[in-house]
Formats: sequence, structure tokens, C-alpha cells
Amino acid sequence: MVWFSKKVDKRSRTAMCNFLRDHYRYNVMNSWNRSTSYANNIKVYNLDLPADVQKNMYEIIDEGSFYDECSWILRTFNDYYNQSYQIGHNGRSGGYLVIYQGGLKTLKYKSRCHKCGQLNYNAVEENDEVKESFGVCGACGEVARANLKHPITQAYCTGAALDDNHEFLEWDINTLRERVELVQHFDITCDSYVNAFCDFCRRYKVEDTVVMVPQQTRQLVLA
Repeated sequence: MVWFSKKVDKRSRTAMCNFLRDHYRYNVMNSWNRSTSYANNIKVYNLDLPADVQKNMYEIIDEGSFYDECSWILRTFNDYYNQSYQIGHNGRSGGYLVIYQGGLKTLKYKSRCHKCGQLNYNAVEENDEVKESFGVCGACGEVARANLKHPITQAYCTGAALDDNHEFLEWDINTLRERVELVQHFDITCDSYVNAFCDFCRRYKVEDTVVMVPQQTRQLVLA
């Protein structure tokens, strides 16, 4: 189903300006900083679904597995823009999807332990006599720490507003089209995310179960 995405005549400057100006917006961080970005309201009550389906959705949201199951949809968008633009949840219950600005930063780790996975800021000294040198891991003590073959990067968000109070009519036509295509891509991704949520709720329901947890106790026995 289509929830948010719509066609825009990208030959028309007026149509593109109206699309960007009229698009729903929400806070990037907190309401007090007054910074907003393009957003969509994906709260269950906003999806216009039957009451029984909505009830199941609320229960699944509380259980939380859906976010892990379908987070790849948002990651695909983020990776497409190399983390320069990212989709994230905002709002008290995470009921809004928002475009954030960000990027990738290179971390300063130089080596990793192949035994326990611990990262280390120090490099292992190279040994010309062997193909790969190993150092002692400070976490597990094993001689299994080797230099990283590629730097490790981490995504970050700036929390900056996106197009707050912009006069789009002053933009050149190519910049305007690029922004419209970004926001359209965002809307399509939101549709995919909500549709995946609906499909997930059709396939699963939440039931209360009793789980027996092993517990270690001490007791007297005959010597």
C-alpha cells in the first residue's frame, strides 16, 4: 500500500517547490531547539487500519522484535547516501520517521583480537619472517591480536535542521530536483517500512509464555 509517496512533476519548478514546502516535518532532536526536517507520522492510529489489526500492532511494538526484523529497510537508505542522509525514529514512542544529516567517521583502532574480538588502538609490530604478526590481547591475554586490514568507520548524526525556512524558488533547477528525489526516496522507504510492519503483524502475534529459568542454589548434602 502507498502511505506517503507521491508523484511530483520535476519539470515544474512550482510543483517541486510546493512538494518540499508542504511536506510533513518533525523535530530533528528535541522540540526546544526548533530544528526540523522532512518526516512522516507512522503512528498506528495514523495508518487507518481495522481495530483488530491495530491492537495486534500495539502489542508487537511493545514486544519490540519488529525493529530488529525490518531495520534493514532503513539501513539500505542510509547506505545509499553513504550515511550523509539517514532515516531515524523520533518522538516519545518512536512514531515518526525523520531524515537526519550525518556521515561516516574513521575510528582510531589499529588492531583486533581474533580470539575475543577486542579492538585496540595500538598496531602490532610487523615481522618480516612471517606473513602475519600477532600481539597479546589486553582483554583475553591470548596472542591473537592482528592489525586491521581496513579502517573501521562509524556513522554519526549532526542533529542539524534540513531545509528549515528555505526559499526553494531561489534554488537552481538541478539542486531542486535532487532535493525532491531525496525526499521522494525517503517517502518510498517509509512506505516500504510500514508495509513490512503490516506484513509482520499479519504473520505474528504476541502470546504470554512461561519460561523456566535455571537458577543456581546452595543446599546441604551428605558428605
